[in-house]
Amino acid sequence: MTWEESAISAIPLILAAVIGGALAIVGGFFGHVWQTRKERKSVAGAFAGEIRAILGIIRKRRYMEGIEALIAAMKADNVPRPFHLDVRQFYFTVFEANAGKLGLLPSNCASDVATFYVITKSLLEDATNPNKPTDVAIHP
Repeated sequence: MTWEESAISAIPLILAAVIGGALAIVGGFFGHVWQTRKERKSVAGAFAGEIRAILGIIRKRRYMEGIEALIAAMKADNVPRPFHLDVRQFYFTVFEANAGKLGLLPSNCASDVATFYVITKSLLEDATNPNKPTDVAIHP
């Protein structure tokens, strides 16, 4: 067999290798895209569930009504009063486990999720320790 015949007979093998490699790369890319999309939906659902639960607790325990009543009482006698919550549970398990995955969400959604948790954690920090010098007092 001549050199030219050997080269010609190798062409199908080379084409098969190139096509196989290209298919592997394309398949890996689409697999990664699919996995990322699946993880994005999972993370978004987990954050949404935890946020809904926290807001549900706020409604069920009628925190807003209590704060409004406290403000009304202070307006009536013009005396500031401290606001205190007795929190014994940690309600941010989903956020703590997935904060590093916020980047999977669309930027406006990630921003809203981060803002919600920072505000909520700040509120809990301010309202759970009645002995700290910066205790929150609501003024009329």
